[in-house]
This record gives sequence, structure tokens and C-alpha cells, in this order.
Amino acid sequence: MLAPYFSEGDAIMIGALGGIMLFENPSMIKHRVFNSYILQLAAIVIIGTFVYLSGYGKLAKIALPFGNAIISISILFLIFSYITPSEKVIYKILNNKVMVHTGVLSYSLYIWQQYFLSSDYLPVLRFFPINIVIIYLVSLASYYLWESQFLKLKRYISKNDFRSNFKFSFARKKQTHL
Repeated sequence: MLAPYFSEGDAIMIGALGGIMLFENPSMIKHRVFNSYILQLAAIVIIGTFVYLSGYGKLAKIALPFGNAIISISILFLIFSYITPSEKVIYKILNNKVMVHTGVLSYSLYIWQQYFLSSDYLPVLRFFPINIVIIYLVSLASYYLWESQFLKLKRYISKNDFRSNFKFSFARKKQTHL
């Protein structure tokens, strides 16, 4: 009954909770714990360990039900560690033009990759490197033709507060009889 949660949903939930935490308290990433190279290395080791344990069924009582959650928390820790502008090498790598462009397309890449990496639909399009080129092109088109239009609409709606223009009244109007 809980298998889907433990196999997929925990990463999305942990990422969403991390986003909410950061939104509610942006200064939290300035805490010294996120600047500790020892903790960053520990997070990388934990990720590698649980990828191995989950992949090979080792220490299954911990790795199978909690492995993805532990990996997700470790990744969230690393994201929080490198989200603030700095001179750190990893920050510079994550903010080069290719990585930023990939980040902009990330939602479209996430949506479309399944059709060209593992789908039985159109198997001819699953061959490397053709599939990678197709995923990129479809994601690029999807972003500019679809996703960016909704982002423009979101900015427009946010800029023009429409809520103040609408006044709802639930009181009954008196009818006048002539």
C-alpha cells in the first residue's frame, strides 16, 4: 500500500518541503552547517552508499524503505549548501551557461525524457545519441511554445493584482416593484 510513496513520492515531497522551508526562511541557508565541507562530503558519501545499498538489495530493511528519502534529504542539503552566490568551484560549475540552460529546460526535460529513453512507443527514437538530441529539441520547443507562455501569464497576473478589481457580494439585492 505504501510502496509508491517509498519508491517515488518521497523525493518530490522532500524537495517541496525544502522549497517551502527556504521560502519561509530564506536566511536559513546562511547557517554555518551548509558551509561545512565535512557535512557536504558526508552527504555525497551517504548518497553513494544508499544508491549502492538500494541497487544491490543490501541492508534492505533500511535501504529499501528509506533509501530514496535519505538520498533526497542529502541532495537537498547539497542544494542548500551551494545555492548562495560564492567563489566555490561547485557554485561556478552549477551556474555556467550550459547548467543554467539545462535548469531552465529541466521541467520540459523531465516531462519528455520518458518517451525517448524508456518508452516502447516509437522504439526507433530510443537509440543513443539520437534520443538525447530529440529530447533536447522537443524540450526546447515545449519550453518556448508552452511553458514560457504560462510563465508570462503568471508574471502578468502577479503584476496586475486582479483580486482588487473583483468585488463579490453575497447579499441579496432588493427588488423594486413598480
